[in-house]
Amino acid sequence: MTATFDRLRRVPRPVRRLLVAETFVAWPLLLVGYSTLVATGVVPTSLWAPVAIVLMGMAIVGLLTIYAYARDRAQLDAAGLDERQRQLATQSWALSYVVLAAVVVLVVGALAVYISFIGPVTLAMEQAAPWLVAIGVYMAVLPSAVLAWIEPEPPLEDVAS
Repeated sequence: MTATFDRLRRVPRPVRRLLVAETFVAWPLLLVGYSTLVATGVVPTSLWAPVAIVLMGMAIVGLLTIYAYARDRAQLDAAGLDERQRQLATQSWALSYVVLAAVVVLVVGALAVYISFIGPVTLAMEQAAPWLVAIGVYMAVLPSAVLAWIEPEPPLEDVAS
């Protein structure tokens, strides 16, 4: 099992960034695709099902891989972190708050523009629930994902230990 973690630690930064990007895009793409293509009748459910399975799989595998990569190194109070790892954990939490604030500002701004020009937004619980699940999952994984995004490749002797 530790060999798997060591292999994950050696994944190059561009591959990790691609993994983080696909993880954070897969679920919203699934929700938007379903609501715009399937719910409106543009694409039949039988054609959307394989796409939905692939997108769900991408999100789940990405989340699990990010957690496996970061393990407890993204936690500020984790035991056994050296100074460099503790600094990266602190930086990942700080950048997580920046990302969260930017997303909140963009969503609230988009809603304000929509409400100003089109009218009120009404959402039923069946429309909001998948987004609430995504928010809960993504907020929990955000510090680990930011750590996977910003962490440079470790020196070979650091991976071996």
